Amino acid sequence: MDEALCVNGKELSRTLGILAYIVSTLFIRIKYGKENYPLLLADKEKRLNYRFYELKLEPELIIDVQKQIERYLLENGINKKIIAKVKLLIEELFMLVYEKNGIRID
Repeated sequence: MDEALCVNGKELSRTLGILAYIVSTLFIRIKYGKENYPLLLADKEKRLNYRFYELKLEPELIIDVQKQIERYLLENGINKKIIAKVKLLIEELFMLVYEKNGIRID
Protein backbone atom coordinates (compact mmCIF):
# COMPACT_ATOMS: atom_id res chain seq x y z
CA MET A 1 0.00 0.00 0.00
CA ASP A 2 2.79 2.46 0.91
CA GLU A 3 4.62 1.71 -2.35
CA ALA A 4 1.51 2.51 -4.36
CA LEU A 5 1.13 5.84 -2.56
CA CYS A 6 4.79 6.66 -3.14
CA VAL A 7 4.56 5.96 -6.87
CA ASN A 8 1.31 7.90 -7.14
CA GLY A 9 2.86 10.77 -5.17
CA LYS A 10 5.83 10.95 -7.56
CA GLU A 11 3.55 10.88 -10.57
CA LEU A 12 1.29 13.51 -9.04
CA SER A 13 4.20 15.85 -8.22
CA ARG A 14 5.65 15.43 -11.72
CA THR A 15 2.24 16.13 -13.27
CA LEU A 16 1.69 19.18 -11.07
CA GLY A 17 5.16 20.50 -11.95
CA ILE A 18 4.50 20.18 -15.67
CA LEU A 19 1.07 21.78 -15.26
CA ALA A 20 2.55 24.68 -13.25
CA TYR A 21 5.16 25.27 -15.97
CA ILE A 22 2.52 25.28 -18.72
CA VAL A 23 0.22 27.64 -16.80
CA SER A 24 3.04 30.07 -15.97
CA THR A 25 4.30 30.02 -19.57
CA LEU A 26 0.83 30.76 -20.92
CA PHE A 27 0.30 33.51 -18.34
CA ILE A 28 3.56 35.29 -19.25
CA ARG A 29 2.94 34.96 -23.00
CA ILE A 30 -0.60 36.28 -22.70
CA LYS A 31 0.26 39.14 -20.31
CA TYR A 32 3.51 40.34 -21.94
CA GLY A 33 3.29 39.01 -25.51
CA LYS A 34 5.24 36.28 -27.25
CA GLU A 35 8.06 38.63 -28.35
CA ASN A 36 8.83 39.25 -24.67
CA TYR A 37 8.88 35.58 -23.70
CA PRO A 38 10.94 34.26 -21.85
CA LEU A 39 13.23 37.17 -20.90
CA LEU A 40 10.80 40.12 -20.96
CA LEU A 41 13.39 42.30 -22.75
CA ALA A 42 11.66 43.35 -25.99
CA ASP A 43 10.42 46.70 -24.64
CA LYS A 44 13.80 47.51 -23.10
CA GLU A 45 15.70 46.68 -26.30
CA LYS A 46 13.63 49.20 -28.25
CA ARG A 47 14.91 52.00 -25.98
CA LEU A 48 18.60 51.02 -26.11
CA ASN A 49 21.09 52.91 -28.23
CA TYR A 50 23.52 50.35 -29.64
CA ARG A 51 27.06 51.16 -30.62
CA PHE A 52 29.21 48.49 -32.29
CA TYR A 53 32.93 48.52 -32.90
CA GLU A 54 34.88 46.25 -35.17
CA LEU A 55 38.49 46.00 -34.07
CA LYS A 56 41.68 44.63 -35.44
CA LEU A 57 43.50 42.75 -32.74
CA GLU A 58 46.39 45.20 -32.36
CA PRO A 59 47.21 46.88 -29.03
CA GLU A 60 48.03 50.19 -30.74
CA LEU A 61 44.39 50.59 -31.81
CA ILE A 62 42.96 50.36 -28.32
CA ILE A 63 43.73 54.03 -27.55
CA ASP A 64 41.80 55.18 -30.62
CA VAL A 65 38.84 53.04 -29.63
CA GLN A 66 38.96 54.36 -26.07
CA LYS A 67 38.94 57.95 -27.38
CA GLN A 68 35.97 57.24 -29.66
CA ILE A 69 34.01 55.69 -26.82
CA GLU A 70 34.98 58.49 -24.43
CA ARG A 71 33.75 61.08 -26.95
CA TYR A 72 30.49 59.20 -27.43
CA LEU A 73 29.88 58.90 -23.68
CA LEU A 74 30.69 62.58 -23.07
CA GLU A 75 28.24 63.59 -25.82
CA ASN A 76 25.57 61.58 -24.03
CA GLY A 77 26.19 63.19 -20.65
CA ILE A 78 27.88 60.29 -18.86
CA ASN A 79 29.82 61.02 -15.65
CA LYS A 80 33.64 61.22 -16.09
CA LYS A 81 34.20 58.72 -13.29
CA ILE A 82 32.08 56.16 -15.14
CA ILE A 83 33.86 56.98 -18.41
CA ALA A 84 37.22 56.24 -16.76
CA LYS A 85 35.91 52.86 -15.59
CA VAL A 86 34.54 52.08 -19.05
CA LYS A 87 37.88 52.93 -20.65
CA LEU A 88 39.69 50.64 -18.21
CA LEU A 89 37.16 47.87 -18.87
CA ILE A 90 37.67 48.22 -22.62
CA GLU A 91 41.43 48.02 -22.25
CA GLU A 92 41.27 44.98 -19.98
CA LEU A 93 38.81 43.12 -22.22
CA PHE A 94 40.79 43.93 -25.34
CA MET A 95 44.02 42.68 -23.80
CA LEU A 96 42.33 39.55 -22.45
CA VAL A 97 41.04 38.67 -25.91
CA TYR A 98 44.45 39.50 -27.35
CA GLU A 99 46.21 37.16 -24.89
CA LYS A 100 43.61 34.36 -25.19
CA ASN A 101 44.20 34.29 -28.93
CA GLY A 102 47.74 33.08 -28.34
CA ILE A 103 49.58 36.37 -28.59
CA ARG A 104 51.91 37.07 -25.70
CA ILE A 105 52.40 40.56 -24.37
CA ASP A 106 55.84 41.40 -22.99
